[in-house]
Amino acid sequence: MIPMQSQPLPDRQAGRLSAASPAGRPVGPGGFTLIELLVVIAIIGVVTSIMLPALGAVRRRARQGVCLSHLHQLGLASTMYLNENKETVWPYFQNVSGGRKWWFGFEPGGPGSGANRPLDKSRSVLAPYLSTTSDTFQCPTFPYEDSEYFPKFDRHGASYGFNVRLANDRLAQYAAEESSVFLFADAIHFDFNPGFNEGHYITHNANAAMASGYAHFRHQGAAQAVMLDGHAAAQTLDGPAFTEMAGGEAGNLVAHDGSDSIYGR
Repeated sequence: MIPMQSQPLPDRQAGRLSAASPAGRPVGPGGFTLIELLVVIAIIGVVTSIMLPALGAVRRRARQGVCLSHLHQLGLASTMYLNENKETVWPYFQNVSGGRKWWFGFEPGGPGSGANRPLDKSRSVLAPYLSTTSDTFQCPTFPYEDSEYFPKFDRHGASYGFNVRLANDRLAQYAAEESSVFLFADAIHFDFNPGFNEGHYITHNANAAMASGYAHFRHQGAAQAVMLDGHAAAQTLDGPAFTEMAGGEAGNLVAHDGSDSIYGR
C-alpha cells in the first residue's frame, strides 16, 4: 500500500482563514481591496460635497446672529446714554480740543485725510455704556479683507452706520415711532472710488447714484438694524441699489409704506 501524503492544514492563526483578493492576491486580516478603498473615497467625496454648503450656511447664520447681538448691545447703550443726556441724540461728530470726536471714537489732531489715521475708540460717546468697544461696533460679515477696502483709520472703527438724520434730535419727537425709526444699521460708505470704506453714517439719498453712506445688504440680501426702542431686525432692499459691493447691495432703507420715514424726520 502506498502511504498517503499529508496535506497542509489551512492557516488558522489568530482564528481566521487567510483571504484572497478577487485578483487572487492575498489580503491580510482586516485589509481592504483597492476597489473597496476607491468606493470609500468616493463616498467621502459625496458626503463632503453635501456638507460643505450646509456648513457655509451655518457659518453665515452664526455671523448674522453675532451681528444682531452687537446691534442689540448698541441699542441698550444708546438707551442708557439718552437717559443720562436729556433724551437728546448725540451728534455725528464734534470738533473738540485736540481733535475730532466722532460717535465711534476720538481722532487726535483730526479731522485728518488719507488712510490709517489715529483713532481712540475708548472715547466714543457710547463707550461708557459698553463692556468693550473692540468688536461691538463691528459686523463680523463686513468685508475688511476685500481688496477694494480703504482703511480710513489705524484700526477698525465701526461697520455700523449711525442714522445721521437723528443727530441732536430729542427722543420725544419720535414717541409714537420708536419701533419704526432706526438708529444703527449695517452700512458701507463710498467716496474713494472705486473702493469703499466703513459706513460710519447712513443717510437717505433721493439720488441713489450718489456716493455716500448706505445700508449694506450683506446678510443674504438683508441689512440688519436696531430701532430707537432697542429691538433689532433685518431689512431687505426695496428700491434701486447704488451698487453691489463685497457680498451685498448698497442702497436706502425703506419703511413698510415705501417712504423714507424709517430715517425719522
